[in-house]
Amino acid sequence: MSLNNAGDYRKIVPVDEGVVQQVKQIAFDHMKTGYGVSDGEDISAVIRNYTMSLSPEKRLSASWTLNEIFHSEATRLGEYIYQ
Repeated sequence: MSLNNAGDYRKIVPVDEGVVQQVKQIAFDHMKTGYGVSDGEDISAVIRNYTMSLSPEKRLSASWTLNEIFHSEATRLGEYIYQ
């Protein structure tokens, strides 16, 4: 897949709610077991598996959306802990 003419892929797009829940659960597990630190293999696998099920033109935005959801959830959990 070429990134030439990919356009602005950095946009929130609709993604499967089941995958969103998996992403949020992984963020929670990272916080619970590793204090927010991990090697990232688990989240990468979930995102990769989901995006590869999509058509090529939707993959970049879907991947970016799931990464944003993951980082937002990790930030939310971190802020909750440090209250």
